[in-house]
Amino acid sequence: MVDIPPIKPKVTEYQKIRVTCQCGKVHTGQFPETIKAYVQIGSVLKSMLVYFNVQHVIPYQRLTQIMNDLFGVKICKRTIENTLIEGGNKASPVCDQIMSLILSAPWVGSDETGCRVRKKRWWQWVWQTPFASYYAVDKSRGYAVVKEHFGENYDGVLIHDCWSAHNNTVAKAGHQQCIAHIQRDLQFLIEAYRSKWAYDFSEFLKSAQKARDHIYSDDFDSTLKTTVIEAYRNKLNQFLVKTGHNNDILRLQKRI
Repeated sequence: MVDIPPIKPKVTEYQKIRVTCQCGKVHTGQFPETIKAYVQIGSVLKSMLVYFNVQHVIPYQRLTQIMNDLFGVKICKRTIENTLIEGGNKASPVCDQIMSLILSAPWVGSDETGCRVRKKRWWQWVWQTPFASYYAVDKSRGYAVVKEHFGENYDGVLIHDCWSAHNNTVAKAGHQQCIAHIQRDLQFLIEAYRSKWAYDFSEFLKSAQKARDHIYSDDFDSTLKTTVIEAYRNKLNQFLVKTGHNNDILRLQKRI
């Protein structure tokens, strides 16, 4: 049987001692540097608040209830907010390290999605590689956010949808359309118009992704790899030849 013993908060009281010397001078002791208020919470409790709120998305009111029910600690929403601000400030150097890892990668994926901040619509941005992810929340969906966080000196390939802020991002090795977004548009064409072109192209992309996993393995013949890539490029060009008068299909062909 695995169990957890009752968790009780440990309270440490600090007292200043003031003494008067025979010469008449008054000497007063000093609190430790970490003591800033009459009552405050410790580093472990602060870490728990940050972890529960950020990692598990527990809102302030429920978090105050959890602290009281489980640990007998009564805290207010303002304490949680101040703790999160302090944690965010301390995390800034780590954020810089994460972005440095991302900017050194040959490929980076970027995206943005709507989120709610104080009941208003903001935007959650992400730049990510297989080894690191950098998130930023901003009220803007414009290029200024890219400039502030990602910068304008990336040497690799940027993978994204067709949003203008990503299209305008500096990526010296080029840009690549996100296949997941293209597949979403193809699925719409299949369902809305029963488009054979969209179905065939969707299957082509799936085949290309499977082939990629094989031809980039260490033991795959380099000459055959070049032949396979060329074959897929030729097939892709055939899919991009304009056919029919469906504006949705023509727009997608143009974008690809």
